[in-house]
Amino acid sequence: AELFDKSYVKGEQSALKDSKDSVEKAWKGYSICNEAIIDPNNAWIEAQSLVSRQLDPGLSKSQVLFWASTREGFSTGTTVDLHDDDATGTVPDRPVAPSNNKNSGATTKRLANCSSHEKCVAENLAGSCCPTHEGVFLRCCT
Repeated sequence: AELFDKSYVKGEQSALKDSKDSVEKAWKGYSICNEAIIDPNNAWIEAQSLVSRQLDPGLSKSQVLFWASTREGFSTGTTVDLHDDDATGTVPDRPVAPSNNKNSGATTKRLANCSSHEKCVAENLAGSCCPTHEGVFLRCCT
């Protein structure tokens, strides 16, 4: 039996979408676990920025990663790849889920740019924000 069915979680996610920035760090792990029911690969990627000591004491980053990786639809090819993997010599700016879309790498790099995030633009940030080249997701990325 399912804990929550996908249609319930989709409705819940759409209700929380506008308040996603207001989710306290302690609850962020639970929010990502909830997302894993719908999209485990994206949840895995989001979980990479978690820090266990900032989460609710009953949850850890490893538990969130375990939950996401055991949901139906999770691809074992979902990785955080920060190595030079193409002929251009560029390093991917964000962990990526596997995709059959040949343009997904360009999309991922574009999403890492500060200019792709309204809050980062409002803070006059430039370059890579989501994450930075050091792998840190800035506050404006949410």
